[in-house]
Amino acid sequence: MPSLTEILQAAGSPDANLRQQAELELRKFEQADFAGYIQGICAELADPNKPPAVRQLAGLVLKNTMSSPDAAKQKELESRWTLQGVPVRAKIKAVTLQVLASPVGDARKTAAQVISRIAAIEMPHDQWPELIGQLVASVQQGSDDLKEASFTTLGFVCEEVPEHLEKHANSILNAINIGMQATQTNNKIKLAATKALVNSLEFTHNNFAEQRQRDMIMELVFGVCGSSDEQCQIFAFQCLVEMGQLYYDHLTPYMPRIFGLTKAGIENFKQREQVALRAIEFWSTTCDEEADIIEENEIAADKQKAPERKLLNFVETAMSSLLPLVLQCLTCQEEDTDEDDWNIAMAAGSCLGLIAQTARNKVCDFVLPFVQANIQDADWHKREAAVLAFGSILNGPDPDKLKPLVGQVFGLLLNLLEDSSVAVQDSAAWTIGRVCDLLPSDHQGTPDGATCRVQHLLGNSQPGRCCRWFRRRDLGPVQVLSEFGPESAGHGQQVRRRREQPARVVLRGAQRPRVQLRQRCLPDRRDAPARVHEPSLCYYCEQRFVRRGEGEAE
Repeated sequence: MPSLTEILQAAGSPDANLRQQAELELRKFEQADFAGYIQGICAELADPNKPPAVRQLAGLVLKNTMSSPDAAKQKELESRWTLQGVPVRAKIKAVTLQVLASPVGDARKTAAQVISRIAAIEMPHDQWPELIGQLVASVQQGSDDLKEASFTTLGFVCEEVPEHLEKHANSILNAINIGMQATQTNNKIKLAATKALVNSLEFTHNNFAEQRQRDMIMELVFGVCGSSDEQCQIFAFQCLVEMGQLYYDHLTPYMPRIFGLTKAGIENFKQREQVALRAIEFWSTTCDEEADIIEENEIAADKQKAPERKLLNFVETAMSSLLPLVLQCLTCQEEDTDEDDWNIAMAAGSCLGLIAQTARNKVCDFVLPFVQANIQDADWHKREAAVLAFGSILNGPDPDKLKPLVGQVFGLLLNLLEDSSVAVQDSAAWTIGRVCDLLPSDHQGTPDGATCRVQHLLGNSQPGRCCRWFRRRDLGPVQVLSEFGPESAGHGQQVRRRREQPARVVLRGAQRPRVQLRQRCLPDRRDAPARVHEPSLCYYCEQRFVRRGEGEAE
């Protein structure tokens, strides 16, 4: 009979027959003697004499005995783990903690995943109370490998069970301070500590409420935002994104520095695009918060109640300097870009739409000069940027403010439906569709030539992609140019005030799922109810939504 090491080697083989036979052997062992199975697998992970690939696979197999994407199966696996004797569970926990000091990086990483999975099962039941103390002690002493792995594990645990860690917040933050401070010269340790901070912000409300501790946290983040190491910088900016969502009410004294850092990050997008994406995302998140506060305050005013939260107007204050940067990023489209890859132009378009929802009428004074200057430019990048900028702000200002402006631009948009650039065609069609959705008008004033042009495009036997938006919505030429008649005059205001959950891409960390930029067409909090997807908010999101076949635009 082959050894467990040989079975694991075969399980990682590119030969399908060997792999399937090995997986069958592992299942038999698991079903026959689960306690012996997990102890044997754990021993393979811990043995420094085993091949690194075997140790890594052993860790993943061990983790998978406690993890499943299916909720019912997950509950079953958790019950099976808790039914094991205390000595068995204690041994596995002790061994995996020891592996965190291994010089083999893959072994440390998988051990961290196993530990966090066990913590997710046990800590909700007040088991393994000593874990956080053990990890905090490890980041204060031992080798650099142990410190890095302990921070990584701490970050994983913070992600898994944040609701059970508030009582440990002080000790976790003290440990993170050690890893992120300026005197820390090991960037691997600094990166792992910064990732841990991202995942810990959810349960540090009490710490953020105290100015001294808040100042300490912000100084740590500001310091790493200026790091020469790109990965450290990325996750420091991700901390700012999380803070914009979780601690908006506390950020006033820090906004000058935050603006300076995000401005520099956006300006440097050609060298460090992932940093720039998070810098833009900070402002998108801030727009989300301010739009929510505006809506909540309007509801309170209607009920003659005092507002619960104060609008701090971060977006409006920064708008004169922020919008030129965002508009410039709109011109940085790549001709052959994969629409599944979130890039700087996509992020800028999404952010601009959110700024419009927050600043409303005031955004027109900044965006319209850009549109007028670029919509007929010889460079297709600038033409498309102008069209996208105009379409992106339509769900912000009052319809009465926009209608005269639409009258000035609409003829140009129609011409762009037959632009030499397919990208410009697509953007023009999307913008016209948003005009139809958000700005109801009497179609009787529509010029016959415009109606004929759309009719030609819709009837073309080999139309460009610019007509897909119209066809998916089953719109005829007159409906395209004016979807709503005078009888629906109140609809535009209702649509304008509807809160739309914008699109965010998942820019996942290489190892764990929560350190990310959130995909804006999905809920942005794990406990938030799903909102109705509004693909017309962002051109890029609508294109991805349709391409993936997830549904039809409403």
